[in-house]
Amino acid sequence: MPNLVDKVINHRYHLIRTLGAGSFGVVYEAVDLQAPKNSNHVALKFVSKAGRKDASIANLRREIKLHRRASGHPNIVTLLDAYETA
Repeated sequence: MPNLVDKVINHRYHLIRTLGAGSFGVVYEAVDLQAPKNSNHVALKFVSKAGRKDASIANLRREIKLHRRASGHPNIVTLLDAYETA
């Protein structure tokens, strides 16, 4: 995956540094340009679909759906958005 530090995603998220990386993706610390200043730091996870089988992509979509449902729990990191590209 390309290094996206200092890029702005969807005119909303300014990526400031890499928090971690694994075999399928990267997590960045970002500033939400549309959020109030006291709560504008977020983590963005980028996951590559390249080279994955359809079943693996379906599992990833299911994970995002379940994360979205669990986001209201105080012990779960809130999922704000999910985007998919070709």
